[in-house]
Amino acid sequence: MEPSTLTAHGSLAVLLILPAYLAILTQAACAPYPVPIRLGNVSLSNGQVARGLELAVGEPEQNFAFIPQSGQNGTLLYGTNGVCTLRGSDKWSKNGCTSFRGGSYDSLASKTSKTTSHGATPEDDGWPVINPVVDTMKLNSNLTLDNLAMGIALSDWDTQGYYAMMGLGLGSNSTILRVLKESGKIASRTWSLFWGRGFGMSSQLDGHLIYGGYDRAKVSGKRYTQPLTPNIAQCKSQLVVTVTDLIMNFDNGTDVSIFPSKSSAISTCINPTLPVMMRMPLDPYFYNFLDYTDNTIENMTRSLGYHYWNMKYLLNQKPYDGALTITLSSGLKIRVDRDNLVLPHVLLDEQTGEMLVNATEKDLLIDSMQDVNKNDMAQLGWQFLSAAYLQVNHDTSEFSLWQANPTWSQDIVALDSGNNDLTDFCSSQSIEGNKTVNGGGDVGGSGEGSGNDSSASTSSPGLSRGAISGIAVGGAAVVALIIGAVVWFLKRKKSRAPSIPSPGMGQNTSWLPGPPGQDLPPKTPPTCELDNGDTPTFRRYEMAG
Repeated sequence: MEPSTLTAHGSLAVLLILPAYLAILTQAACAPYPVPIRLGNVSLSNGQVARGLELAVGEPEQNFAFIPQSGQNGTLLYGTNGVCTLRGSDKWSKNGCTSFRGGSYDSLASKTSKTTSHGATPEDDGWPVINPVVDTMKLNSNLTLDNLAMGIALSDWDTQGYYAMMGLGLGSNSTILRVLKESGKIASRTWSLFWGRGFGMSSQLDGHLIYGGYDRAKVSGKRYTQPLTPNIAQCKSQLVVTVTDLIMNFDNGTDVSIFPSKSSAISTCINPTLPVMMRMPLDPYFYNFLDYTDNTIENMTRSLGYHYWNMKYLLNQKPYDGALTITLSSGLKIRVDRDNLVLPHVLLDEQTGEMLVNATEKDLLIDSMQDVNKNDMAQLGWQFLSAAYLQVNHDTSEFSLWQANPTWSQDIVALDSGNNDLTDFCSSQSIEGNKTVNGGGDVGGSGEGSGNDSSASTSSPGLSRGAISGIAVGGAAVVALIIGAVVWFLKRKKSRAPSIPSPGMGQNTSWLPGPPGQDLPPKTPPTCELDNGDTPTFRRYEMAG
C-alpha cells in the first residue's frame, strides 16, 4: 500500500475515534449538581411552623424542621411522644411539643418504615437513647434517600432549650454525606451552611444547607480557609477559630474594642446548632460591652424563649443600637448588624405551638459565660451564620468562611475532593427528575434494602455515576470504531481497489449541560411588622404566602 494511502487511512481512523474520545473527556470532567436543602419556615402537622432544614420522611411524606448537627453523624427524629420535659412535662401539650421538636414522626403512618439494628446507626456521643428505624428521606425535589437508618429519641437530650429539635448529622462520618459521595450524587464530602434571617427579624430570608458545593451568590469578599481541629472536647464540630478583636460599632460612627489588649485572643468554636450569636466570657469581654452601653449585668436577665439563655433586657433598659465586628486571626472581619444582634423576644406557646413575638421585650443574642461556665470555650452559633457563610470539606479536612451576602439570588457550584470549584454539571442531574438512592440501612438486621441504586459504589473520587457511565459507553464506542476501521482497512488492502475519499463527518459540540431549574426556589419573604408600645404585645407568626 502506498504511504499516502496509509496516511489517509490513519487520518480517517483518528477522525472516527476523536469525537468519542472527546465525549469521554467531557463526561469525565463534569460534576454532579450539588444537593441544596432549604432552611426556613416549615409547616408542621399541628398547623404551626418551625424554622430549620426542610426535609420529608416516610411515605406519605411527613414534613419536619431539622437543625444541623455539625458534631454528629446520624439523623435524630422525635416521635409522637416528643419527650418534652423543659420546664416540666406537664406544661406541654402535644401541639406545643410538636413545634418544640420541629415535628412529630409517626412510624406507624409511614408505609416505608421498617425496623433495623442498632448497628445500622452511628454511635453519636451525647445523643439520647434511640430506637433505630429505616425509612425514606426526601432531601429536595430531585433526590430521595431510600432505606436510610435513623434514630427515634426515647428520652430528652438533657440540653434544655439549647438543642431542642430533630438533628441532621454533618460530622466527618456523616451517614448522608457518605451515601451521597459513594453513589456519585456529590463530588466531595462537602457541605455549606447559611442561616438566613429568621424569627423576630425585620424581614425573612431563607437559608440553606448544600451538600457537595456552595452558593457563590451568598458570599462576599475573600475566602478564608483553615484546617479542621479535631479532638477538642468542647468543639465537636472541629470548627475552631481565634477571635482577635470584638469591636462595637455605634450609630454615631464611634468604634470601640472590648478587648483588654491587642495581644488578647479567644479560642472559639463555631457551633451551628446553638441559638446564639456568640457565647463570650463575662470577664472581661461582656463586662466591657455593658460598660460602653451604660448597663450592668444585674440589670439583665435571661431569655427562656426561642433564643434560649441569651441575655434579655429589662423593660426600663435601653437596648444596644449598634453593630458588632468580629475579627479572626485569619484576617476575616464579620460585621454583625443590629438586627442580627438585638431582636424582639420570641416565645413558643407550650399549649398551641405558636411562635409569638413580643415587640416590647428585647433579646441580646449574646450568652454571657459566668459562674460554673466561666471557663467554657467561647462559641459562635447559628445567628453568626446569618452574617458569615460557612463551607466544610471533610475530604480535605478544611473549612472556609466568607462575609455573607444575604440575597435571594443563587449561583450554586460544586466542589471536588481538592476543594476546587466545579461548574460543568453532568447532564443526568438536570433531566432525570427525582432520583432515589439507597441509604444503606440495615433493614431488620439483614443488611438488605429496597433502594434503586447501590450506596456501595466504588466510583472514583470526584466522578459521578453519570461520568463513569459515559466513560464506559465512550470506551466501548472507541473500541467498536477501531475494530471497524481495521476491518475496513483490511478489506481495502485485499481488494486493492483505488482509494475513494470518505464523506466528511460533522460533530455537534454546541451542547452544554445546565443545572436543574428547581433548586431552592425563591419565595417571597414574609414581613415581620413589630408593635411598639409600653405594654407587651404578642402576635402570631405566620408562614409566608
